[in-house]
Amino acid sequence: MPYQLTDIRGPGDVLLMLSPKHEPLWDRILDDGIAISTVNPFTHSAVVVEQHGQLVIVEALFRVTVSPLDKYSTNGWLYHVDLTPAQHQALSQAALSKVGQLYGASMVWQDFLRDDLHLDIHPRLDPRHLDCSGFVAWCFATAGVRLTYAPAPSPADLSYSPLLLGPRPWDRSTS
Repeated sequence: MPYQLTDIRGPGDVLLMLSPKHEPLWDRILDDGIAISTVNPFTHSAVVVEQHGQLVIVEALFRVTVSPLDKYSTNGWLYHVDLTPAQHQALSQAALSKVGQLYGASMVWQDFLRDDLHLDIHPRLDPRHLDCSGFVAWCFATAGVRLTYAPAPSPADLSYSPLLLGPRPWDRSTS
C-alpha cells in the first residue's frame, strides 16, 4: 500500500520499502536476498526528518543521504511513531548528523550470518557504519525511543515493532 505525500505526518515517520519489481534483476539481488533471508517483504528502511523547515527522507544507502519525500512513493509503506516535539527535534538532529557517513555493507553480511546461518558475531564488525535499519533504530534510540530489541535490526525487525503505527502487508485488511 504505497504512501501518499499527504499521509506523511512529520519527523519520526518511518518508511519500509518493498523490493521494486520494475528494476532489473541485477539491481534487485540484494533486496530479494534480504527478503528471503528475513522471511519478510521489507528490504530497506528510512526515516522522515525536518531539515531547514522542510520534511525530507534520511537513509543509509552507500552513504547516509538526504532524499525527497516522494522517492519511495511507489514501493514504500509509511508508519507513524508517536513522538513529542523534543523527540522530533532530537531524531532529526541525530539523523542529519550522520549524513555522508559510509554505509555498513559488512553489517548486511553479519545479518546474513545471523539470520541464515544462525551464527552470531558480537560485537558488530564496525559499529561506526550502520546499515539502513540499524541507522533508523539508532536515530530513534538517540531520541529516547527503542523501536526494537534486536541487537542488529533488519527491516523485518523494524516491521514488527509495536511502535510503528499502520497496516502491514500481511494484515488481512491490506490485501
